[in-house]
Amino acid sequence: MDLETIIRGKNPGARLAIFGAIHGNETVGVKAFNKLLPNISIDAGEVHFVVANPLALEKGKRQVNANMNRIFKDENGDTPEHKRVAELKEILVQSDALLDIHGFNDQEGEPFIICRSDLYDLAAELPFRIVSSGWNKTHPGSTDWYMETLGKPGLGIECGSVHKTEEYVDLAISTIYSFLKYFGCINKIPEEYQRVTPNQIFVEVEKQIIKKTNAFKFAREFHNFGELKDGELIATDGDTQYFAEEGQFVLFPREDKPIGGEVFLIGKRSSTS
Repeated sequence: MDLETIIRGKNPGARLAIFGAIHGNETVGVKAFNKLLPNISIDAGEVHFVVANPLALEKGKRQVNANMNRIFKDENGDTPEHKRVAELKEILVQSDALLDIHGFNDQEGEPFIICRSDLYDLAAELPFRIVSSGWNKTHPGSTDWYMETLGKPGLGIECGSVHKTEEYVDLAISTIYSFLKYFGCINKIPEEYQRVTPNQIFVEVEKQIIKKTNAFKFAREFHNFGELKDGELIATDGDTQYFAEEGQFVLFPREDKPIGGEVFLIGKRSSTS
């Protein structure tokens, strides 16, 4: 498919950007584009469907020279990814809002939203139970981080496991339609892609835990967005112990990271939920 496909409505309206495959092994967005674009029309505005990282997509890898979703903060860089980011920034500067479609590398897990807390009203229109915020404090340089610097709405969806991509293509399409409807580009979502938003929980990322020693070990098996008990031992790392507080969640627990790598994050239930 083309790196950028633009769909325009008959009436003036919002200019939206929808990215897929900013990590090349996360193909759910591109597969959603392939299924959606031959049939979609919009009523107002224009929508830019963008294959964000064609180099990594072609090679079937998360990244080749650089993690593209961390270098939107870089002013300089001579990798192909930096050059592509410069092109993507031009699209985003001219866009009113961004939807960035991802997948996660875990074998199992529940899809979730990444957004700022001031975008919870938008998140409430999307068919996800888990809404998370605060990622730009621990993971700056992403597409939604860049949109925040522009003062514009930008959110990502982690649309299921990369190992089960086909199962989540329709969820990605439903989310695209909900995003378009929220911004007035369409008046109605096709019946086959209408989904009821479940009761949502809102989790804000509080801290990032970095591996200090090769002795790091979780106290038990944890899953992404697993809710913790007050006082529960999460992990030990040499002489350091990590205990949970009330209302906290463990995010992306990964024991096999090297020293200096992120082994998990702590999130806390937001007062919104």
